[in-house]
Amino acid sequence: MVQLDGFAGEEVKKVLTIKTRDEVPFKIEKIDSTLGEKVKTNLKMVKENSIYELEITKVSSVKDTLVGAITLYTSLQKKPTVTINVKGTVRREVIVTPSMVNFGNVDASKGEILENFLRRIVIVERGRGEGFLIRKVKFNSDMFRSEIEAIQEGKKYKLTIILDKKNLKKGNFDEEMTIDTNYEKAPILKVALKGNIL
Repeated sequence: MVQLDGFAGEEVKKVLTIKTRDEVPFKIEKIDSTLGEKVKTNLKMVKENSIYELEITKVSSVKDTLVGAITLYTSLQKKPTVTINVKGTVRREVIVTPSMVNFGNVDASKGEILENFLRRIVIVERGRGEGFLIRKVKFNSDMFRSEIEAIQEGKKYKLTIILDKKNLKKGNFDEEMTIDTNYEKAPILKVALKGNIL
């Protein structure tokens, strides 16, 4: 299995050495791929008819996960084809975990509500680079407020989402948190907030 993981807009290369165990002479006669134009291959002979290098490159325009196979057709009677499975994931520039927050059932009829029913944690992390900032956190309901804590300044933050006891409204809610950042490739991040106030 060849894994080609990288960010959107990034070329990712892997080089495989292809040879027989006892270096019996053979030729690679043809290369087929199920990956279309998502992956480029380049075959180079390192040692006359016995050792090859196969360069596999995920092209920079790939924006989705890729899964497929490259098949080498050889002159070997015992091994006329060699299949190389290829998988690639495009890493996100900014990762929000989780992308949906569920508070479940919160019983507001009791005088005192336990804090763990009112708080949820969301981690926001930039996949690469530094200088990442969360400028503001907004909600489309006054039932929520938040606290921001830097786990790793300029890279990773912990957001504590708090249900405000004073503003709870009975019934199911399906709201949204918006995170404004200074990163031009992901200036606005959204997190769904769901639950039920009893």
